[in-house]
Amino acid sequence: MSTSRLEALTAWYKSLSDRHVSVPVMISGDASFRKFYRVDEGILMDAPPATEKNREFVELSDLYLRNGIRVPKVLYVDYEQGFLLVDDLGSETMSRHMNAEESMPLCLRAVKLLVRLAGAGAADEGDLLPGLGVPFNIMQDGLL
Repeated sequence: MSTSRLEALTAWYKSLSDRHVSVPVMISGDASFRKFYRVDEGILMDAPPATEKNREFVELSDLYLRNGIRVPKVLYVDYEQGFLLVDDLGSETMSRHMNAEESMPLCLRAVKLLVRLAGAGAADEGDLLPGLGVPFNIMQDGLL
C-alpha cells in the first residue's frame, strides 16, 4: 500500500471516533489487492474500489451473520475510498490444530460449514450468492 493510502486509511479510522487512537499494524494479506491492519477495535481493510467488490463483501458478511455463520461483522465502511473496519476474529488458524487427534473432527466441522455456506442464501437470494450471479448449492450439484 502506498504511504498516502495508509495515511488516508489511518485518518479515516481516527475520524470514526475519538476512541480510535491505536496505530494500524499490518497483518498478512491475501491474494488480492486488499491490505489488512490490526487496531484495538478490529481489523482495518484497505480494499481499493477499483479492484475489490466491497458492496458484495458487506452483503455476504450480513447474509452469513443472519444465518449464524461466524464471519467478521462490518462495523464501518467507506465504499468510495474502499476502507472497512471489521471485527477481529483473532489470529488462530485451523492449520495450528491439524494433528492426528484434531484433524478429522476439524475437517468434518469444515465440511458442515461449507454446507451451511451453500445454503445461506437459498431462502433469501433464490440460491444465488450476492455478487456472483450464479447458482451455488453444493447439495443440488452433487458435490456432497
